Amino acid sequence: MKDSSGSALGTLTRLRMSGFNIALDSIGSDIEELDELLHIPFNELRLKRNLVN
Repeated sequence: MKDSSGSALGTLTRLRMSGFNIALDSIGSDIEELDELLHIPFNELRLKRNLVN
């Protein structure tokens, strides 16, 4: 979501407001990636084991 993050986040937000569920899978341990999570309207998140440990 680096290039069109505003457009993508807007679309995800509209989908969530319309009743869709959003699941994110295979999130790594990159700090920039973790900061982006704060802005994504997801319902479910799957993290890699090395991040949890």
